[in-house]
Amino acid sequence: MRLVRRAHERRKRRTLASALAMRRRMTLSADPQAKCYMAGVPRATYTPGPFQIFQSAGMVIIVYQNLHTYRYIPTAPRPQIDGADFWMGSSRGHWERDTLVVDSISFNDQTLIKPVTSIATTLGGPKTLQYEARIEDPKVFTRPWSMRMIAERHSEPGFRIIEDECIRNPGGVLEPTAQVAK
Repeated sequence: MRLVRRAHERRKRRTLASALAMRRRMTLSADPQAKCYMAGVPRATYTPGPFQIFQSAGMVIIVYQNLHTYRYIPTAPRPQIDGADFWMGSSRGHWERDTLVVDSISFNDQTLIKPVTSIATTLGGPKTLQYEARIEDPKVFTRPWSMRMIAERHSEPGFRIIEDECIRNPGGVLEPTAQVAK
């Protein structure tokens, strides 16, 4: 996977002073993934590790290798679950031609990005998926910003997502088993 990181500097400039101060105080131990918690949205998609998308009538499910994380996206008209506390948010999707557009709300306060997120996913060809996330959080950012990446399809024979647990290594540090196996 290649990640386009042009938004980093723009995001840094748009961050409000209080959020920037909180970011400066942050340590690795404050990162949810360092504690083996879910990455949240959109981070789960751009962290290392594969994901798989399943689609049926009225439903899209994205399964990430990272820590048994999955994202449940109804595409049938249903109300959002507002005011709840989800790592991956309450998501609702709809199709705009060949693009899945997903709006998400109700994130918990432990993810690094706490947005109302719109995500557009489009097949870029038989082997690529174009992913774009739009972040809107007026409590943290002065205006919305976007990130884009291209995910490439795994084409190795027999490729599959493996179970990725979190264990303590001999030094007492938590790490996903997919990293330990390498």
